[in-house]
Amino acid sequence: MATLLLSVAVNAGLYFLSRALAPTVKTEGPRLKEAQITSSTEGVPLPRLFGRMRLGGNLIWATNFKETKTTTKSGGKGGGGGKQQTTTYTYDCSFAIAFCEGGTQTQLGRVWADGKLLDLSKHTVRFYPGSDTQLPDSYMETIEGVGQVPAYRGTAYLMFERFPLGD
Repeated sequence: MATLLLSVAVNAGLYFLSRALAPTVKTEGPRLKEAQITSSTEGVPLPRLFGRMRLGGNLIWATNFKETKTTTKSGGKGGGGGKQQTTTYTYDCSFAIAFCEGGTQTQLGRVWADGKLLDLSKHTVRFYPGSDTQLPDSYMETIEGVGQVPAYRGTAYLMFERFPLGD
């Protein structure tokens, strides 16, 4: 019986010693310091487009970046190794990009971001063709307040809601 108690005590001591010698390793991912979505220039005329054409946009509205912190823990179970804690950060932002003068016949073709074709089905995006009866975007109104957002009538624009800022 004494040998069993001594064995348990030695194993417990070795376990706590290994825990003390192998502390938690913390890894923290990169954080966003700044990001440029697109330019925003006051007083730039909107292009009048006839037919189909690839063109850039002008930022007309945006929220602050939203940072989401995710921490995962692993290891540390059973035979004593150290724990590992990894923290990653993801960012998103909501913004509206104006493209050209709009109207009832205005349509949206493909959308490019960083030179790559953007799959709009993976994001919350709303296209406003710039009609004369166009209403303000509902998400903009939740941020700014009802009656505080222009409808941007006559302006074709895309509203990106909580767009992930990553690759």
